[in-house]
Amino acid sequence: MRAWQQKGRTTSTRPIHSFETGDIEYSPHWHDEIEVVYVMQGRQRVGLNQDSYTLGEGDLFLIHSGQVHHYAPLPEGSRVFIIQYGLTLYDELAEKVRVRIVAQPHIPKPRQGEDGKLYMRLLKPVLELYQESLQQDQECPLAVKASIYELMKIVYRDVPHQVYSGYEQTRHRTKLERLQHVFDYVEAHYANELKLNQLAAVSNMSVYHFSRFFKEATGMTVGRYITSYRVTEADRLLQLTDVPVTEIAYRCGFRSIPTFNRVFKQLRGCSPSAVRKINLS
Repeated sequence: MRAWQQKGRTTSTRPIHSFETGDIEYSPHWHDEIEVVYVMQGRQRVGLNQDSYTLGEGDLFLIHSGQVHHYAPLPEGSRVFIIQYGLTLYDELAEKVRVRIVAQPHIPKPRQGEDGKLYMRLLKPVLELYQESLQQDQECPLAVKASIYELMKIVYRDVPHQVYSGYEQTRHRTKLERLQHVFDYVEAHYANELKLNQLAAVSNMSVYHFSRFFKEATGMTVGRYITSYRVTEADRLLQLTDVPVTEIAYRCGFRSIPTFNRVFKQLRGCSPSAVRKINLS
């Protein structure tokens, strides 16, 4: 999967995709689908553009088409249910939806005494879709469509939005194209030494402007993104292969084993050796 653009799991014949997962971690990416996140248990951190949100149990989060976002786990862990649906479901309204951005993406579970009407209206079809996802082979396509259309209606009509102007839409697409070049370069060269001036050159920007651009677009520094990408690749190799830990460290761009162990533990909460032992058991 390309780092810069997550290939949505929806298709023209199946424009809806949902799944349950835990402790989700995903580097900055974007896709054309609208994404709805429901935290079933624990807490989950979500980055949206330059902003970071900590979602609590019961919270909902809305990610619009084309928005750069990432996920980071928290120590207490989480279980989340994610729904993705394509803009094609909106038919003739699709282009209008494309330029409407959710003004307040985080919709927390209301506390006692708070107005929770919008939250409860959104939660109902989300829970219906979750229950249908548990049916597996007995899932009813008609029930899924009914719930997703109810969810779409509420998101379109009742959730506060901001509207992109034509200029803002063009500027946004240009930003995504620039990110494409940078993410592609990191994906191809993460095993080697990566310097800031190299990535700035890839994006055809000065080091100063590139650093600001990247942080504003993704919510993290270039260095943190590279480190996160390397650790994610190392984690994947630890779980899916029997390649020695030392070799994995060097394959993923770390030039020192102590540094690899320290950084991995900072981001994953355990050592690379512990991940390998869990996988072997």
